[in-house]
Amino acid sequence: MHDRPIDYRAKAAEYRARAKAEWRRETDAIPLYIKAIECLSAAPGYKEDDNRQIAANCHNLGDAYFNSGNYIKAAESYYTGTQKLHAIKLIDEDYRKLIELYINLSDAYSHLFNPEASAQAFLYAIQAFNLLQIKTAEEQKIGNAEQNYQAFRAHYEREVSSSSYLASTGFTNFQRLLYTQHDGNRGAAELSGRMESRLAIDPYNPDRVLAELSQLAMPSSGPVAPAPVAFHTMPAPTRVIEDDTYRSTGRNLIELSQRYYNDNLLNETRTSLKQAAEALECINEKTPFDLETIKNIKDNVQLINQQIVAKAEQAREERRQREEAAREQERMERRQREEKREQERIQWQHQQAQQREQERTMLRMENLQLAVYQPSVAGMYGATTSKPQPPRAPSPDNGNDSRNDDMEMQF
Repeated sequence: MHDRPIDYRAKAAEYRARAKAEWRRETDAIPLYIKAIECLSAAPGYKEDDNRQIAANCHNLGDAYFNSGNYIKAAESYYTGTQKLHAIKLIDEDYRKLIELYINLSDAYSHLFNPEASAQAFLYAIQAFNLLQIKTAEEQKIGNAEQNYQAFRAHYEREVSSSSYLASTGFTNFQRLLYTQHDGNRGAAELSGRMESRLAIDPYNPDRVLAELSQLAMPSSGPVAPAPVAFHTMPAPTRVIEDDTYRSTGRNLIELSQRYYNDNLLNETRTSLKQAAEALECINEKTPFDLETIKNIKDNVQLINQQIVAKAEQAREERRQREEAAREQERMERRQREEKREQERIQWQHQQAQQREQERTMLRMENLQLAVYQPSVAGMYGATTSKPQPPRAPSPDNGNDSRNDDMEMQF
């Protein structure tokens, strides 16, 4: 009985699914992504889709390294993903994945304090965008990515980065350094393009060459796009960066911190100073000036911390005062409402008393009118109110009875 052959592609999908389930624990996801890549690399019967799957796993692996703070490993993973895609015939969806990989590679280089490599990766992302055959409505809004590179980057950064990362001062600083480097590269490309075009007119005429060279410092009539760069020419990430690159990045970050401080943005100032110190700490052969600069930066960070604490305490005190004022206002309004209700109650009681008094007065008047009215009615109809007289007692028998009878009879 033969053992059933291993389905490497299915195993790779299983490892990737398990890794995605560990998105809260990046360190646990990393070995699973690596196993997925190994399985796809060992799968028999090569297919172009294998490269797509490897690139996707490299992208996820790079994200895991990036979120763990291992930026060199992140850059290596993103770069490997780009090379896997370059090895096959690409369609629009592949180009979009390539753009995202280069955007993330650019971010990783920024965190490695290598703005030149970051700008180069960003340029590759723009070139991949230009190769899209059918653009979405959002992509069409970008227009020319060379000219509208900030809108281009913002669109794809939203696709690959969290909103909290995009809102961070660290990202903002690195993006500014990237744009500065990118603009510098464009300017150099324009200068190179103008030089080549001018010298090509008459390269054997020394006077003409000198005249054309003297005009190179003049502003050009319009932007000149950099010459296309073959994707495969981008070098792999290196762990060795020139010390002057670190120094330049550190100086630029110090300048950014000064701008923040002038605008009273203390948290942004502190973040920028810390980034500057990190860049200078990467210098392999530090000069006394480098060491002094690092020390001054750290001292300034401590001062900024104290100012942040003082500002926070002031903000808390102001908030406490506002809350106390709000409570006092509420108490006053409550007293006013209670006084108003008391006044309304007293007024209501007074109205009720008046109403009852009016009712009693009306009742007395009605009774009086009735007392006056009843006698007048009795007199009108001959009625008397005198009491009936009792009959007189008979006179004593004195012999006059017969006379009285006779008198009555005679009458």
